[in-house]
Amino acid sequence: MNEPEAALSPARQLTLLKIIHDLVSVGEAQFIIATHSPILLGYPGAEIYSFDQGHISPIEYEMTDHYTITKYFLQNREISIRTFKRGMILFCHHDLWNFSIKQT
Repeated sequence: MNEPEAALSPARQLTLLKIIHDLVSVGEAQFIIATHSPILLGYPGAEIYSFDQGHISPIEYEMTDHYTITKYFLQNREISIRTFKRGMILFCHHDLWNFSIKQT
């Protein structure tokens, strides 16, 4: 599947995880999913691969940009919004909580 989250709300992404689980648990399917969704990436036991920096490598869920940026935003919403309003953006540096702010 290629970015199935594009057409799905967060609630529907959870429904998709249930469908995937049901199919995988009876041994009827395996899935290759290209996604930016921290919800879909969070499937238990998923093998996650990063295509960043010009090569393919396995990566832990908690180390993905999708997870770290979403977690940071949810835990620091006001700071994030003030940063965006000033015309700046956050950059993640591939280790937990190491963010920098740059002028856009």
